[in-house]
Formats: sequence, C-alpha cells, structure tokens
Amino acid sequence: MWYLKVYSAFSYSLAQTGSRHYSIFPVTDFSEHETFYLRSIHADSLPESESTRASYRLKSFLRMLNASLELSASNGSNFSVIQAGELFYSTDDNDWRRAYVEKDLNKELEELMNPFDSKVFDSHEVKFSKRSEGIIELAFFDELVRENILLFSTFNSDPLYTFINCFRVLDTIRYDFSQNLKEEDIDSTKLQDAIKIFTRDDLSHYINTRDGSGFMSRHGVKNGEVFNKAKPTYQEIVLATKNLINEWIDCKLYLYRNTKS
Repeated sequence: MWYLKVYSAFSYSLAQTGSRHYSIFPVTDFSEHETFYLRSIHADSLPESESTRASYRLKSFLRMLNASLELSASNGSNFSVIQAGELFYSTDDNDWRRAYVEKDLNKELEELMNPFDSKVFDSHEVKFSKRSEGIIELAFFDELVRENILLFSTFNSDPLYTFINCFRVLDTIRYDFSQNLKEEDIDSTKLQDAIKIFTRDDLSHYINTRDGSGFMSRHGVKNGEVFNKAKPTYQEIVLATKNLINEWIDCKLYLYRNTKS
C-alpha cells in the first residue's frame, strides 16, 4: 500500500477527513509525535515499481481534497492547504519503505486527468456526511466535476492562470447546464444568477483584455482595446468563481442524491 505524508496547520482535523475513496490518519512514534498520511484505495493496486505513478495519483487526490475543502468552507473562514510530503510503500508485513519518485510529465498529466481506478467500485455511494466528501464522490463518476475542481485547485498554486481557468470553468458549467441540468426538476435560479454575475460586461471585459488585467489577461495584445471601468480585484474574481462552482455543485449533489438512491 502507498502512503503520502501530509502537513497542515490544522493537523488534528485531518484525521477526521476521509471517504470511501481516501483516508487521512495519524501514526504516532515513540515520542508520541503524530505524523499524518494520505492513503487511497485507488492507489493500492499499484505495485512497488510504480512509485512515480503512485506519487502523482495521491497528489492528484490531495489537489481534489484541498479544492473540495476550500469550496465547502464559508467565505472568510480559515482554510489551510494540505501540503504533500514524502511517499512511502508498505509491504504485507507492515515494513514501510521510503519511495524513490522520478519526474514524468506524461504520468503526471494522466493522473491529474483521472486518479480514480474505475475497477475499485462498481456502484455510486449516495450517503456521505460532509459536503467535501460529496464533491469527491461526484468527481469519481463525473468528468466535468473532476475537471472543474482541478482547475479551481490551481487558483492557489498557479495564480498566473486564474483568469484563463475561470473562463474554462464557466464554459464547462454553461455547457453542463444547457445539456444536462436545464430540463431537470431542480431550482437552478441561484446557478443562473451566478452565471449572469460572472458574465456581466465589465467582469468579462476586464478578464479578456490586456488593458484591463494586464499580463494575466485571457487574451494577448490587440489593437484598440480599452478598459475604462472600475477594475474588480483578484479576490472578487476568485469569490465569483467559487460561488459559481458551488451553485453548480449544489445542483449536481441534489440530483445525485435523488437519482442514485
């Protein structure tokens, strides 16, 4: 089995984080110091020779976990990103070995796109106690949810791409709403309002023009582009995106609970 050491300012709460897809648990040493580890059933099938893939798979789960926890946290509350540490492999006789991990961009991208092993579960889990667990469950079978929470996870690690990624999130949600949610028996008023707020002229114009958002602009330099309105802050755009994703996920969770039960 594979174990990824993890760190957080709120270490104790990590032990209470988990679902059927992953768990975080403490190991106490002789001096009663607790070290926390992330384990996923989706990585258990990987042999010891696949340490690089196991590392990327567990780190991809950690990305999703961080994103789901941040999305589920109320605005203004303290959120501490869970950081990844060393990777360990445990044999059948509980002999823990520190794993050697190489750099492999192909494997990294494959595991970012989908860290789930589809052979592990053949059914959906309807019951979950926390909203963050529900988001992970949605990501298990819904590729669009998986993509959007991955893109949201980059807002903390790669802010240079935030404006590009927030429009990718928006495009995905608008597509999913028109193709899969619009005709469902669900109140999508808040979701539609979130889309409208996000696509109002000043916000979209700011994100799309270099004159507005500078080198973070979604597009490159164009002749004659002008932005002469009040500029939104970076945090306002992040909160607008967070609200948009949350309203979309609320709709998805409602349908999930009522169609999978």
